[in-house]
Amino acid sequence: MRNFSTCTRKKCKVAFVIILSVELITLAFLGYSGRLTSSSISRKIPTYRGQNTDKYHQQKTEKELGSETATTTTIGPSLPLAVTKQITEAAVVTKNLLTNGPTARPPSDTDIFGELGKDTELFPPLLPEELKKAIILDMEQMTGRKEKPKFNPDFKNPCWYEEAPLPGAYDTNWYRNNHPFKDVMPMKFDKMELELTPKWVQTGRRLRCLPYFYLAGIAKCGTTDLYLRIKDHPHVTDGLLKVIQWWNRLAIRIKGNLEEKVSFGEFLDIFDHAASEIEDNTCSNCSHLHPSIVGDYSTSTLFDNDFWPEMRGNNASKHEPDITVAHYMRYLQPGVKIIAIFREPTARLYSDYLFFTGGVKSEGKSPAKFHEWASAAVLLFLSCTKHYSVRSCVYSKELNHQKPLAVARLRLGLYHVFVKDFLNVFPRDQLLFLRLEDYHSDMRGSLNKVYEFLGLKKLNPWEEDEILARAPTNSRTESYSTIGKMWDSTRTLLREFYASHNDQLADLLNDDRFRWADVLADTNIAETNTTTER
Repeated sequence: MRNFSTCTRKKCKVAFVIILSVELITLAFLGYSGRLTSSSISRKIPTYRGQNTDKYHQQKTEKELGSETATTTTIGPSLPLAVTKQITEAAVVTKNLLTNGPTARPPSDTDIFGELGKDTELFPPLLPEELKKAIILDMEQMTGRKEKPKFNPDFKNPCWYEEAPLPGAYDTNWYRNNHPFKDVMPMKFDKMELELTPKWVQTGRRLRCLPYFYLAGIAKCGTTDLYLRIKDHPHVTDGLLKVIQWWNRLAIRIKGNLEEKVSFGEFLDIFDHAASEIEDNTCSNCSHLHPSIVGDYSTSTLFDNDFWPEMRGNNASKHEPDITVAHYMRYLQPGVKIIAIFREPTARLYSDYLFFTGGVKSEGKSPAKFHEWASAAVLLFLSCTKHYSVRSCVYSKELNHQKPLAVARLRLGLYHVFVKDFLNVFPRDQLLFLRLEDYHSDMRGSLNKVYEFLGLKKLNPWEEDEILARAPTNSRTESYSTIGKMWDSTRTLLREFYASHNDQLADLLNDDRFRWADVLADTNIAETNTTTER
């Protein structure tokens, strides 16, 4: 039997059906005397609707397919068993080609978690059993499902099929109705449902996808510009939102509400349109039939663990967490890729103050006011470290929500704390750390490093030039660039505060660039690198 498994063009599929029909007719006239009567074709052939991958566990075994009992009629009494099985399998493939379209393939039974087989793949080595159980229970509650999704190996991105939803699938979605962009989100969701419904009706299934990677941080380090240029790659598609914040906030609870949470399904809804694009993009000579991927660009994923006392396995009396968001992410997605981009922390803090505190156009902002807040924040944080570890102070919600540390968010620049927590959970080759300063000086090299890390195809020079030609994302607008530069005395204060923490980051990553000696040697660098800082 000819193999058309790598053919994705519609004409190839039609040819396959024609050739198969010819072969079946030929078999009938080559001495196989059994007639294909209505009773002889009454055996049950599994239907690949994709509504629930668990249905595929109900397929006939080889023994059942080959049996000649009264309850399972063979195709022709004298037809050899091998040919019978071949025709049966071909009939299933033909049915799917005609029913589901030229690029659709039945979902796989492969469970990536079952394939890994060992707890050490789902958890960091040496993690105590009681913490493993706590993670499992929390993830069951967060996802609303006892079993983890079964990822289809035809997709590079972690995806699986579910039953097609009913009309109005997004009507109650939290992001649709409550997101800060709620004025435009209903229109986006309605448009997405309108575009996807015909495919769902035709196939009876919906492809669901988790992000292949997370651009996890950190704000005011060029994340928006990097996000835009990552998704410019032809094999990267985009979700409905850039900042989703499900893992570290909304999956645990909605701010101000101890009971309500954003469901796993509502999180997945964000990627439904991307999933459809991933499904439509096929490649016959790639390692996966569907090579495209989608990412999550929530820049708080790396640092925000404010709800850690509410996670099972954590003890608030210890003042710092044993379980963080990273543990949850590894359990659900053991092979996920994490990207973070950092900036010299003093410059990052001033940009953060100008952009976030009360809004860009907020009155009363000035270098003098920033100096007051920064000085108070440093004193407050150092007073904490006299009694507790730096990590405890970083993860203290009560401390960091006090006004000085809420205005001058010092902890976001203590990168080594967050990096170490992720390194303790994930293998090093699943984490990529960049510097904004390098991204500025060699954007082509930085982007190629990201593309390679994500396993994306190498672009030709013309494709690279087109992506590089995108106008820089510049958050330093005229409305607040006139506020003025940071005072030298403030810069000195903050650089002294951050110096030892930068050293710890450089030692942790075995990379001296993260001491920012180049920035410290040139006081103008921090002020001139104002584009692509979002």
